[in-house]
Amino acid sequence: MKTVHEDMTLQQVLEMQPQSRQLFVAHDLAALVTLDFLAAAGRFLTLRSALAQQGRCSATFVELLRQQGQREAGLEPGLHNGGAPAGLEQKRVEALGLLPCPVRLPVLEAFDGLRRRLAEDQGLALEGRFEAAAVGADWMAQLLRQRGDVAQWPDLIVSAGFDLLFDRQLLGSEPQRHFQALAPAGVHPQLAGHDWRDPAGIYTPFALVPAVFMVDRRALGRLPVPNSWADLLQPAYTGRVAVPVGDFDLFNAILLTIQRDFGDEGVRQLGRALQSSAHPAQLVADARQSVAAPAVTILPYFFTRMAGNIPGVEIVWPDDGAIVSPIFMLVRRQNWEYIRPVAEFFAGVEVGTLLAHKGLFPALHPQVDNRLPPQAPLKWLGWQQIYHQDVPALLRHCLDQFGQAAA
Repeated sequence: MKTVHEDMTLQQVLEMQPQSRQLFVAHDLAALVTLDFLAAAGRFLTLRSALAQQGRCSATFVELLRQQGQREAGLEPGLHNGGAPAGLEQKRVEALGLLPCPVRLPVLEAFDGLRRRLAEDQGLALEGRFEAAAVGADWMAQLLRQRGDVAQWPDLIVSAGFDLLFDRQLLGSEPQRHFQALAPAGVHPQLAGHDWRDPAGIYTPFALVPAVFMVDRRALGRLPVPNSWADLLQPAYTGRVAVPVGDFDLFNAILLTIQRDFGDEGVRQLGRALQSSAHPAQLVADARQSVAAPAVTILPYFFTRMAGNIPGVEIVWPDDGAIVSPIFMLVRRQNWEYIRPVAEFFAGVEVGTLLAHKGLFPALHPQVDNRLPPQAPLKWLGWQQIYHQDVPALLRHCLDQFGQAAA
């Protein structure tokens, strides 16, 4: 199947996927698909150039276009049911969630292989819907609310962040009655020393999205290089920092962890430090082209690949730990014997390697080569904070504190 790519013109994209016009509109890019603009520039302006002019990450948007095309064609991996072989009882497992954009398609391809194996070997019909994290979690929240009773939720849910899966009103008062954590195979040595295992036995974290600093010495001037979050929250960096506000899961993790370690004043100082909330891909591109850029950019570790060998730019892994947003699983307790192979797939070496190698998202599994720097300390919210706070309410409070300070 021919797919959209970044070097196609806008006209070619719309000819291949007429329905993509709605996607442009939904992502505030309607100006690119008006009749007047297309008549003037659609035949020669590439998708890459058009999105760059709008300050958007072309790779992320192309991924969304490809997803849309696959859904329209009914060919998206991981979304088909497997029929049970003759003589075997039909069993069914439903999975859904969000996957980081850089690894979504490789993980879906592996998921499709698992689906076929389970259908052939166990007569199990595995169904899945996994959207890119850039799409946001609203669709999943709507689906879960429509189901109503937690007992009617899918068998396995994958998501990063601390809002949706930790919403007590949504989960009810006794989630341990419905969900069971997967027993860990151990912890990667570089990630040891943290309480990754849920003491309540409900959630299963299996990978991490770390946040590090990209420091542009040309924009830094006489300011010292910040080597920690404590450094970055000094008044000297007011108005000099790019914060990944649009990367909801990681941004939320940053706010909650800063609030834990530095209190509300730390959150407010992060707001005062805000210079830009542009997408990390755009900020890396600006640094490469010597465009005026923030002195420091907080960005997912994945984007450090794009920042390699830029003169005057260095990547700093914070001495007090890269703040991480874990990727969690919520696995249904009922019919555990059917669901466990799917949970083990996500927490296993195959998916862990895809996450670590294609996305620089370190996996907790001890046998995955995470390709981390020798010294890579981590900072994560922790179960004590999660279980002794109303996390969604605390997050709303942090967003309010950050927003008021940044205004």
